[in-house]
Parts: sequence; structure tokens; C-alpha cells
Amino acid sequence: MVTQIETGQSFGAVETFSVRQGEQTYRIYVDHEVTYDFPLAHLNSHRAGAEPVRVGVERRQGKLFATSIGDA
Repeated sequence: MVTQIETGQSFGAVETFSVRQGEQTYRIYVDHEVTYDFPLAHLNSHRAGAEPVRVGVERRQGKLFATSIGDA
């Protein structure tokens, strides 16, 4: 479940988002070189509707970066 979204200058310019899995919450950074399954602004719909997302991640310098984001 998406719990928080941090954007840049515009609504669709997602920089990071947080997801909850069980009791854990993870902060995920967006890799702007990756093409995700949907526009990142769509994460707002998932957060508002409490709809789960599927996120693949890779750890880089201690941070989690999304390698894939899609509907669950």
C-alpha cells in the first residue's frame, strides 16, 4: 500500500514514495531513467483508493530505488 508520495515541482514529478508491507514501511526512490508500467502520478490513485502496488527494488548506496512499479 502506498502511504506517502513526495513530488518535485509538479503533480506528476514523483521523487520518492513510501509503501507499507505488513508492519514495515519502506521509502522508495524513483529512478527517472526507468520506464515504469504507468505514469508515476497514478500512484496518487493507489494511495487514495488503498490499492496495492507491485514494486521491484534495488539497493543503491543504502537507499531503495524502484526498478519496476505496476498494479498488483
